[in-house]
Amino acid sequence: MKLHSVIRIEKVTDPKYMAKIAIVKAPYCWKHQREKFRYYCTVCNKLVCRDCTILDHRDHECIEAKRQAPDTREDLEALLEQADQQMENYVQHIKTGKEGIENIESKAREQCQNVEETFEAVVKTLRSNRDALCSQIMTIREKKVASVQNDVREAAKWVKSMRNAQTVSEKSLRSTTRGKS
Repeated sequence: MKLHSVIRIEKVTDPKYMAKIAIVKAPYCWKHQREKFRYYCTVCNKLVCRDCTILDHRDHECIEAKRQAPDTREDLEALLEQADQQMENYVQHIKTGKEGIENIESKAREQCQNVEETFEAVVKTLRSNRDALCSQIMTIREKKVASVQNDVREAAKWVKSMRNAQTVSEKSLRSTTRGKS
């Protein structure tokens, strides 16, 4: 048993459609299908037909639906006004949310840029320190190489002198041994 039907909001605001619906879908009782809703039960807050007032709403206050319509209209208008206010609040919430997201994204981009700049500065400092250390190492290397080369030259001179001395000594020994024989 279907108590209501859903109408799209675009159709509710279309007067031609609503006039057509009022004619085609006259409010008939779903229990007593030949009876129209002519009364409004103030206890149950719903439309009822003549038979329902007698059978199901006997001790309830039922008034003509036409008399209840202005009050219902006022209630509906108040609800629509509340809905408008809530919609404005949500629209503002959406706007604030979008601004917040943009702010977060902007700050994130700014922070990433700061990290990138700091990184580049640190890399530049490290490269400068590397270059200075390498320069110091090369200076020390040059001094050590020069010292070792000097030692090698001195050793080579000594070896050359020793070879000369050996050669002279050997010749001298040979000449003295020949002379004795």
